[in-house]
Amino acid sequence: MQSRHIQEIQLDPYSQRFARNATNQEKLTHTKQEVVAYTAQLADLKKAADEIAASLEVLREAKAEQDQLVKRREQYDQQIKNSQAQLDQYRGTEIKITTLEKQLTDLTAAQAKLAHQRDAHVQNNLTPLKVRLLARTSVLNDFSSVMADDDWSVIEDQLSHYMHQLTAAKVQYDGIEETINRLSADVGITKQMQTKMGTAIDDRVQGFGSNRVREGLQKDNTSIHEAGAAQMNTQYQPLRDQQAAILAKHPDLKVMLQDATILPQLKAIRKQLKPLVATLRNLLTEIAGNERTQASLRDRIAELKGTIDPDFDAVKLANTIAKLKADRAALKIDPELPQRLAAAIAKQKKFTQQLQAVESEINRRQGIIQTLTVTIETDSAQLHLLATDIVSKLKTLSPYLPDDVHLAKVDELLAFAHSNRSRIRSSNFSDITNQISRLIHRSDGHGEDLNALDVLFADRGFPAEASAMRQQRSVSENGLTIVAFDINEALKLLYDDHAAVEKALAEEKSGNDMAYTTFVQADVAAISAQYQVIETYNQILAEGAGHQHIKLKVELTPINGIAPEAIQEACDAQLQQRPHLEALVKQRLDQLANNTEISNDDEAFFTTAEELLDTREWSDFKVLIRRRQSADDDFEVVDDKFVQSGGSGAEKAQAMVLPLLIVPKMVLQRSNRADAPHLVMFDEFADKLDPETAKSFAKTIVNFGFSFIATMPSGAQNKLLADGVDNIVWDVMGSPQQGDGKFHLNRVQQNFIWKKDD
Repeated sequence: MQSRHIQEIQLDPYSQRFARNATNQEKLTHTKQEVVAYTAQLADLKKAADEIAASLEVLREAKAEQDQLVKRREQYDQQIKNSQAQLDQYRGTEIKITTLEKQLTDLTAAQAKLAHQRDAHVQNNLTPLKVRLLARTSVLNDFSSVMADDDWSVIEDQLSHYMHQLTAAKVQYDGIEETINRLSADVGITKQMQTKMGTAIDDRVQGFGSNRVREGLQKDNTSIHEAGAAQMNTQYQPLRDQQAAILAKHPDLKVMLQDATILPQLKAIRKQLKPLVATLRNLLTEIAGNERTQASLRDRIAELKGTIDPDFDAVKLANTIAKLKADRAALKIDPELPQRLAAAIAKQKKFTQQLQAVESEINRRQGIIQTLTVTIETDSAQLHLLATDIVSKLKTLSPYLPDDVHLAKVDELLAFAHSNRSRIRSSNFSDITNQISRLIHRSDGHGEDLNALDVLFADRGFPAEASAMRQQRSVSENGLTIVAFDINEALKLLYDDHAAVEKALAEEKSGNDMAYTTFVQADVAAISAQYQVIETYNQILAEGAGHQHIKLKVELTPINGIAPEAIQEACDAQLQQRPHLEALVKQRLDQLANNTEISNDDEAFFTTAEELLDTREWSDFKVLIRRRQSADDDFEVVDDKFVQSGGSGAEKAQAMVLPLLIVPKMVLQRSNRADAPHLVMFDEFADKLDPETAKSFAKTIVNFGFSFIATMPSGAQNKLLADGVDNIVWDVMGSPQQGDGKFHLNRVQQNFIWKKDD
């Protein structure tokens, strides 16, 4: 509680200020280290910046020189370009002239071929048709004008026009002729209709007064039909006049009407003439186009020749170009120089920025250092004042601290407060006076406290200290609440008294240590003897049951709670240290000593001591059996599970009887008398066993070195016949005196003997 009081009023502020001061100290140190690092970095950057500036100056000079070379190369490039353009233009012009002259030659040859085709076409195809057409001009006067021109295209056009006019005139003439013929037929029909109508009127109009009507109807019939016929006759003459006009306009139609073969013949000739004229026209068009192309080529050739300087020397110009190229190639240019210069400028810029950034960081951290220095000095002064006061209080509290707690410094108090923070938080300083009082003397319901400090001091013979404790339990000193008596003097009295008690306890403990060592040695002897005799048991079992297919063996295994390492250490006589065994013994002794339930019960105490410390109880004794059909190392534990597993009767009997024979065997082996009788007795021997199993038992008992007496029901001895063991059979018969309430001896008489023949 005093710790909580100090923590609340001084330690927490001290810890907070100390933590802040430590953080500021660390930050100050770190910041100074950063300043040193930045200063070193600044020096490196300045050195690198100077190197870059020098390198940049060299690159700029090289760039200025290279710029001049670039200009000269550009001048060479322009001269080469102009000269090459002149040479290319000259060579291109020559190539064009040669090409055009070849085209002109080809066109001239093609022109001659076309002219031949034209002449052959006219001679072979058109001239025969012209002869036939001219033959018609003798009878067709208008047709002479069609053949008057020598141009076949004109002749074709005029012939087409001539044929079109005559065909149209003939169609018109024939139409009028058909109309005239139809009018003549219609007049005859009208006359016939008039006669028939008069006859019909006469036939139909009969009776009184019909004459006047008939006469009127006949008159109407006559006037109507005659007027119609007269009208038709009036249309006839104009039609004839139209025909005469057509013949006057086209005199050749009259000849064609007289000779109907002329017009079809002209149509056939016209049909033949049209494609022939078209072919001729195409030839003439192609010839004209060829002539125009030849003229254009001649003009183009003349034009190109006019562009060539007669004094132009192509070879000389080519040599000039080659020299210009060689001179240009001699001007070496470093293509990577601009990139290197740009990279150097960028690098210088980067270093300049880094220099500025580092200088800025140094300035900022120097400001932090100044601020931290002032803060640290202030906090350090305050910490010194708090630490002085806290140390003063620790001196006041030093007598009250536990023996294992030494708090002389603030750091030690901080560590103590941290490790005990939960206890400190749960304490209540406001109740410390009452707690001091209760610690000195805590009264029970009867006002007694046998363990009270004042009682203890009074009992130990220190009445002055006891009186001081009873009068005033607590006082205030150095800002703390402490006991009213001299704590140091009280502690000295207790220490001195405690030393006397410790001396007495040490003498008692020495005797206990000796007893402990002796007990451990006894455990070693007992455990080693237990485990060593197991080998002897297994050897006896192997010898006694060697004739059987069934094998048995026994073993000891540590129970739960017993470390196998402790048993191994007890069985090894060469060990000097047995830590696991000693720990096991100590653990069991402590368990016995700390069991409060038996502390006041001697009988229960010794029973528990026997359970915990009897080494025979530390291991389980197990009997293991290998069945007839199992592998050599396949053993199983003989327990209830084995008995209920359905094994053979021989296996179960061997598993139960043979381990029992080990006990007398081991007892007899330890006998000091050579003639100690090896005799065992079995009651109801071989009961419920088949003969073979009974014989096997008998052999096993003999192999163990025993003679045995067995009681068997009458006749059961036959199970043991011919077992290879020497046997004497006795009959046990009851006394004939029965029922008188007295004990009478049975009568025993030998029945027979059998043994194995030698």
